[in-house]
Amino acid sequence: MLGSFSFSCMFLLVKIMSEINTFTLVFYRSLVQIAICLIDLHKKKENPLGPDSGSVRFYLVMRAGFGAAAVIAWFYGIQNLPLPDAVTLQFTTPPFAAAFAVCLAGEQWKLLDRIGAVVCLLGVALIAHPTWLFPSTEIVLA
Repeated sequence: MLGSFSFSCMFLLVKIMSEINTFTLVFYRSLVQIAICLIDLHKKKENPLGPDSGSVRFYLVMRAGFGAAAVIAWFYGIQNLPLPDAVTLQFTTPPFAAAFAVCLAGEQWKLLDRIGAVVCLLGVALIAHPTWLFPSTEIVLA
């Protein structure tokens, strides 16, 4: 519950500070995140670079790159879209993450995964109500 509250506060602050460059906000968020992670890793006596295995580090670098791109896109969306639309579009993350896992990590995409992805994207389309899918049906009274 504390995590959800913290994320909600962060998104609200990003929306309030929409005049500040997206990359600047992501930079400062990353500094805070790095500090928290390094403190936690130090307490657990874990290597911040992960295990010595090369494949694990490759996946950590891939995860970091995709995570950074996602945060930049997410903050940009929050700053430039109405907040309800940005939050609704964020719910497209799971099906795309699953598709990338299939393409990049060789994960299996089972039938239930495919059904879930379609249901998720349909739900977002119904909530977002895009004009290309739902033409305007307003009646203009003269």
